[in-house]
Amino acid sequence: MIEEQKRERVYNGFLKIDKVTFQHQRYDGTTSEILTREVVERNDAITALLYLKEEDVYLFVEQVRIPTLLNGTGFLVECVAGLIDKGETGFDALQREVKEEVGYEIDNIQHLSTFYSTPGGCSEKVELYYADLTNKITNGGGLFSEGEDIKIVKYSLSDLKQMYFDKKIDDAKTLIAVQWLLLNNN
Repeated sequence: MIEEQKRERVYNGFLKIDKVTFQHQRYDGTTSEILTREVVERNDAITALLYLKEEDVYLFVEQVRIPTLLNGTGFLVECVAGLIDKGETGFDALQREVKEEVGYEIDNIQHLSTFYSTPGGCSEKVELYYADLTNKITNGGGLFSEGEDIKIVKYSLSDLKQMYFDKKIDDAKTLIAVQWLLLNNN
């Protein structure tokens, strides 16, 4: 049992951060001391492994990810992803994000998994999908109005396998998607 005693919004910018005070029943049956944790409150998200059959490649996006500057380059190659807006389903968000980021419609959509992205500090759950790309409808590249500047990158199955074994996939949701692909294409 967890007893939330207080929740206070301490930051309300691009990220929303709540300070939560709580106690919980320990596994030995006793009650914990009063604890405080900061929680990044985010909408849930979608991500997708996208296959372009006519070229026999998988499409990913490369974009600026400022938190990776601490111990990386600031750029990250990852699966298409985005937040689920209020009133939207994961499926709606998936269609919207694929159109915005890579410019395609999708078909043969399969839900692969739902998982917490960083449960030690963030409320976000991610719905992972696989989808085939069909009609090219825009250039993609993200929404300029949201500050997005997205490069579309393509990899074959053998490229992804090599990247996986060379430990060249740095994004967790992309790593999970590629692991699924490798497990299901042997």
